[in-house]
Amino acid sequence: MLSEAEALALAARYLAEEAGDESDSIRINPPAAFVVDGLLVVPWNSKALLDDGDEWAQLGGNPDIAVDLATGQCRYLDLLESFEYRRRRGER
Repeated sequence: MLSEAEALALAARYLAEEAGDESDSIRINPPAAFVVDGLLVVPWNSKALLDDGDEWAQLGGNPDIAVDLATGQCRYLDLLESFEYRRRRGER
């Protein structure tokens, strides 16, 4: 079983690999990450929003990353999965 820190590192690497040239302008949001059903769900957004609070730089439609804590496998969640995991966590 991966620790949350290990899973966050995998999510960051996954996002960088998937984003390619855009990876310099985005990053994961560790304080917003949460565990549900053996997955670490990791939101991400622009560095300008997360680091500087620039709300005009907020991205829309960016899928959360799910890290399987048993295997380390990373993938993007689809919109319905994101809503369901957030609902089960108690978010709206």
